[in-house]
Amino acid sequence: MIQIIISMFKKIILLILISYICIGVLYAADIESKFGSLNEVDGKPHDLAWSYAEAFKLNINLPFSKKSYAVLKVLNDSNNIYFLFKFKTPKDIVGQSFFIRFNDKNGKFIYDGQDVIGMNPVHKPNYLIDSVRTSQPPCSMPDGKYYEGKCGFEDTKVGGTRDGLGTYSTDNNYSYYEFSHPLASKDKDVQLRPGQIFGIILDLRLIDKSGEYPESYGDTDFPESGYLSVKLAAN
Repeated sequence: MIQIIISMFKKIILLILISYICIGVLYAADIESKFGSLNEVDGKPHDLAWSYAEAFKLNINLPFSKKSYAVLKVLNDSNNIYFLFKFKTPKDIVGQSFFIRFNDKNGKFIYDGQDVIGMNPVHKPNYLIDSVRTSQPPCSMPDGKYYEGKCGFEDTKVGGTRDGLGTYSTDNNYSYYEFSHPLASKDKDVQLRPGQIFGIILDLRLIDKSGEYPESYGDTDFPESGYLSVKLAAN
């Protein structure tokens, strides 16, 4: 009888361990942010803090169906999150933009209050576009149907503030985007804390000088489904 109890106990312990391992795998973040701060957000990856950050590689689309790769790095301190996005600069690119869409509400892909940051360096160099998704006015629903988070507006155009910094630079070999943004936005459109796991989507557009659509456009939405999970460093 005792041996049967011991055998059952071992099986229970084994099942618990297996469950724990599976849960750890399922909820492991794609990127582990490192705790650190930047001395300056200038679009150049020379800050010592970046050398400690994990390099996450992803495939990107170039004009004319060509492929390349990019590297994303993430840092955070107690108050801010920092992003560095780097890729080899294609020839004859005349336009580009890069945006990061936050998801701090599990289970929703697009929603009211969703924070989006990014840059269009050709039209607004060294200007962080801090925007929010909404279904509220001035957003309109022409077909009479309701779509949560249908429209995107800069925060400053819907009564909010532009929070954070963004810079772009190139050394004629690589392109660099560098962003900083508060973990807890003043506009309440993103509310993060150290140690939290949240999601992001990366949107990159590269336009060749020929200007013919869609062949001369390289559009990347990463990942193609779901979100890239990021775990903020606790300290």
